[in-house]
Amino acid sequence: NNYLFYNELGREYGNLNKIEEAADCYRKAIAMNPRQYFLYNNLYKTYNSSGRYKEAIIVCQEALKIFPQEKIIYYELGELFDKTGDRQAAIRYYSMAIDHDKKYLEAYNNLAAIYADMGQVDKAIEIWNKAIAINPSFAVAHFNLSVFYFGQKKYDLALWHCEKVRRLGYQVDDKFLKLLAPYRQQMQRKAIND
Repeated sequence: NNYLFYNELGREYGNLNKIEEAADCYRKAIAMNPRQYFLYNNLYKTYNSSGRYKEAIIVCQEALKIFPQEKIIYYELGELFDKTGDRQAAIRYYSMAIDHDKKYLEAYNNLAAIYADMGQVDKAIEIWNKAIAINPSFAVAHFNLSVFYFGQKKYDLALWHCEKVRRLGYQVDDKFLKLLAPYRQQMQRKAIND
């Protein structure tokens, strides 16, 4: 049970923002019991939260060798590679997370966001729509679609997705609602005239 001692000690050092000491403790715990995923996860979180993404990537890759079935590792690698600017690697790992769990909504969302940032809006919209097909109540995807449809001047779709977010019980930024207001009024007038 010494690995549990080092894990707890690592947490305490982490709480004190002593990153090196925390990492050393987690490494000792992993050396004692390399089959405990949470030890790798704690080390990953230590590096990630301190902005040491390359070291966090190494930890995740080590964990992946032992725990290839853990979808969260693929997702975390996607996040880390996105943070380091390696979009292709991020796409690859988010896609692998989805391959491990076809209903992994957060992975769909982040994958779509990367495509959107790369200017591949149609691909992003397709992925967000896949996430909504899996879970029609996935408000994050509805909101992102609303924003991107607005950017494409597809105001009816932007309004529909924005209203869906609100019906799901989430708030939408007032600035965005003000941007949509003229189009909402225009659509209401059109509905009255039809």
